[in-house]
Amino acid sequence: MYQRIISVSNEIEASSIRAILEENGVPYSIKNLHENALTSIEGHHHFIEIIFPEEHSLPVFRSLTKDYPTRITEVETNTRFTPKLWQYLTFVYAAVATVFLIKYYNAATRSEKNYDVSWSLDNTSLKQVHKTKKGIASYYTDQNYDGNYEKSELYVNNRKFAVFTDKDEDGLFETIGYFTTAGKPAGSYFDNDANGIYEKTFFILPKGDKLTLIDKDQDGLYEFIQLGDQVLRK
Repeated sequence: MYQRIISVSNEIEASSIRAILEENGVPYSIKNLHENALTSIEGHHHFIEIIFPEEHSLPVFRSLTKDYPTRITEVETNTRFTPKLWQYLTFVYAAVATVFLIKYYNAATRSEKNYDVSWSLDNTSLKQVHKTKKGIASYYTDQNYDGNYEKSELYVNNRKFAVFTDKDEDGLFETIGYFTTAGKPAGSYFDNDANGIYEKTFFILPKGDKLTLIDKDQDGLYEFIQLGDQVLRK
């Protein structure tokens, strides 16, 4: 893109040219130049520049401005902005800070009737503690800050009661584990294909025997039953 610059020495001449441009709907800008020692030595006495797009420089304008010094310059219109490193870092910092602020805001403003809610310092786990019943709490772990809890732990009387695991973060628990009052495993449910049906379940009986149940056709009924090493139903 090119622009035409017309130089005049006083406001009267500039006004006459502006009137012509305005009458013909031509956009323009005015630049006032101040005389200094250099312009005096070089003999430059044009202190006002009228600038408008060269595409509007029709013959009529050229004839009217032929008595004034005129020049044409090229204007760069597609200046490409290249972010600097500190700008990238500022953006990343702002994004991370926003995630933290949103989570802390949600925790601070969340209305829970029965639980006190708090986030860990590293912002990866949410803790819920019952307000009136001591020893009842829940812990939710979100390691990648995406709002989906990969692991949920339930506590009763300050002991771990159950653990729910969602490793692929699809909202379905692949495994559910239960624990005894002594903190030992009491049983587990497995959903290997993540369809919401637990095809394999096992329980630890009082004498240490393991009861295994398998739902082969995944209809909600266990076709296979095994107690210890003894298969009760195939």
